[in-house]
Amino acid sequence: MEFIITRSSIINNCNTDGEYHLIFDENERPCAEAYLKNIVDTEGNLCSRYFINIDDSISGLDDLREKYDADILVTKNADFPDYMALIIYDEELLQIF
Repeated sequence: MEFIITRSSIINNCNTDGEYHLIFDENERPCAEAYLKNIVDTEGNLCSRYFINIDDSISGLDDLREKYDADILVTKNADFPDYMALIIYDEELLQIF
């Protein structure tokens, strides 16, 4: 199964740097297994996001958790409703209002 993947530290950086992040690059690579893919958000913008394939969801998520020694959050991203998203929880997510 293909998931969007990121780290909570990357989300925090993107939410606090004052920039609009359509295109990701090597600086936002969350893990060695991630690959970059172009997708379109709900507003029609061409974006790039990192993805990962996990064949067996439960054991694949557990393997990822063990490899990166962090909890893995499974969620949806309102900007990309066709994909499930994984977050490697390497730091507390900041609450930005």
